[in-house]
Amino acid sequence: MKVENPKISIIIPSYNPGEMILDTMNSLVNQKYKNFEVILSDDGSTDNTIELVEGYLDRLDIVFVHNQNSGGPAKPRNAGIKKARGEWIAFLDHDDSWSDNKLEEVSTYFENQDVIYHQLEIINNKRESRGIVNTRKLSGDCFTDLIVNGNAIANSGAMVKKELIERAGYIEEDKSFIAGEDLDLWIKVSRLSSKFLYIEKILGQYRLEPGQNLSESSIKIIDVHKIIYYRYKEHLNLRKQRFAEANISYTSARIFHKLNMFKEAGRAYISSLGSNILSVKLKALVGLLLLSLKLIRIKLQ
Repeated sequence: MKVENPKISIIIPSYNPGEMILDTMNSLVNQKYKNFEVILSDDGSTDNTIELVEGYLDRLDIVFVHNQNSGGPAKPRNAGIKKARGEWIAFLDHDDSWSDNKLEEVSTYFENQDVIYHQLEIINNKRESRGIVNTRKLSGDCFTDLIVNGNAIANSGAMVKKELIERAGYIEEDKSFIAGEDLDLWIKVSRLSSKFLYIEKILGQYRLEPGQNLSESSIKIIDVHKIIYYRYKEHLNLRKQRFAEANISYTSARIFHKLNMFKEAGRAYISSLGSNILSVKLKALVGLLLLSLKLIRIKLQ
C-alpha cells in the first residue's frame, strides 16, 4: 500500500563543523516537505556542535546519536541509519545544505524508485559558486556502470530506501574504504535494485572547506576505486573487466595530469594505451599528447 508523504530520515554525521552546521540546519527548517526527522550522529565533536543543533529542537524533530571518534563517516552514518524511523534515508554532510524544495521535489518520485539523486552546486565559505559536483545518469546496468566508471552520486544529493541499505549490509566501515565507502554502498545496492533515478537539477550545495587538500583526496579516490574494483571484479565478464581496468588507468591519468604529477600521469596514460578498448585508447592518446605539449611549454619558459 502506498504511503502518502512517507517519513524521511536525514542522516548527518558530524565532527567539529562549528558554525558551518547552522547553514545545514537552516536549510532543513526551510524545507517545504515536512515529514522528516534529523539524526545527528556525532563522532566525538569537541566543539559546540551539539549546543548549536540543540537550538533547533523547537523547530525540528532531532535525534542525537553519540559516537566515539571513529576517524571516518561510515560508522556514524551506520549508527544513524540504525536509529532511523523513516522509510527513506537521506544523507547530508555537516557542512552542506539543501534548496528549500529539495525534499518536496525528490518525494514526487518515491513511488517507482529505490535510489534518487541530484546535482549539487559547489560553494566556498563565502557561498560563492565554484561549479557543480561531478554526477551523471547511470546507463544500462547500474552495477557495471558504477564499477567501470566510478561514482556517479554525490552523497549529500542521495536518498535511498532504508530496507535496501539493511539488505546491502550497511556502509563499509573498513578505513581503507574512506573516500570510497559511498561508491561501495551504491554498488551493493545496485546488486539488489536497478531503480536508480537521476534528477538533473541543482537541489543543494556542497561546501568546499578552506584549505581542503584536493590533491590528497583525488589520489585517495584513485586508490579506493582500485580496491573496490578488485572486490567486485569477479562479477564482471572478461570484456567488462578490461574496460574497467582501462578506464581506471585513464581516470588516474587525468587526475595526475590535473595535479601536475607528470611522471605518474604519463605512466597511467601509457597503461591506458595498452588497452584494446578503442574509445579509451583514443582518449589516452589525446591526453598523452596534451601532457607532452605541456611539458614542452614548461621547458621553454
